[in-house]
Amino acid sequence: SVSRFVKHIDDNAINALTEHYRNILRPKDEVLDLCSSWISHLPQEIELDRVFAIGLNAEELAANKRANGNFLVRDLNLEPELPFPDNSFDKVFMVVSVDYLTQPLQVFEEIYRVLKHDGLACISFSNRCFPTKAIQRWLQSDMSGRIDIVANYFHFSAPWSQIIAYDLIPASSTSPFFNPLNFFLNNILKQPSDPMVVVQALKS
Repeated sequence: SVSRFVKHIDDNAINALTEHYRNILRPKDEVLDLCSSWISHLPQEIELDRVFAIGLNAEELAANKRANGNFLVRDLNLEPELPFPDNSFDKVFMVVSVDYLTQPLQVFEEIYRVLKHDGLACISFSNRCFPTKAIQRWLQSDMSGRIDIVANYFHFSAPWSQIIAYDLIPASSTSPFFNPLNFFLNNILKQPSDPMVVVQALKS
């Protein structure tokens, strides 16, 4: 693939995702970042034992400072198998890429396999995508429908528990996931943000 070195979500969405990571990561965690590129959105102050990035572009992956050279170029649509032993990672992240998976159940089954007991998979997405690459069902769904799609990937791939969705950029104070900072940015300062949703599940 062609090197782009661009951000696929805006800064407000990135900050919201990084804050979510800050809440779920622990020092010394081992993290697998799937469909990664030159940035992983991980909080800088948390020391992690290992960050391994898998993505499509070697130049972008090599520039990922958190991965620090630990990367593999792989198209998960062609090779959904992950080249790691069982129980290798504490967290597995995938940012704004789940809509491109053509073998999602196989990928989610592999995520489950490489996670340690009580490990967490965190799948995030926005309303941005490349329409020529996203699956048709994704393009035909609204954000609520896309949450259902990802939750079903978890449900039908492995015995996941605690499948939970988080709306990190709520549109209004009536959202069940209301975040005062994001509400202030979006509604008081009038700095609209890309939506950012996380669907995550636990291997227990």
